[in-house]
Amino acid sequence: MPVSLQRQGKPLPGYQRHPGSIWIDNNRAGLPDNEWVAADDSGLVANDRSIDGLMAKIRDKHLELADVAIAFITSDSV
Repeated sequence: MPVSLQRQGKPLPGYQRHPGSIWIDNNRAGLPDNEWVAADDSGLVANDRSIDGLMAKIRDKHLELADVAIAFITSDSV
């Protein structure tokens, strides 16, 4: 059963979400389950079952951490 994301509170004035974070939210259903993912405004840039593996893939692509959003995707109950 898909889970609906709900945000609470209000962002600070002038706050803009990271484009990669928006991309992850918009594409969450198609992302690999139980894996870490990194995305930028153009889409998925890396994924791995471990955070260490994901970080290595990001480094190998010479990406700056500030340019990607990272999330753990799972369909398991929290």
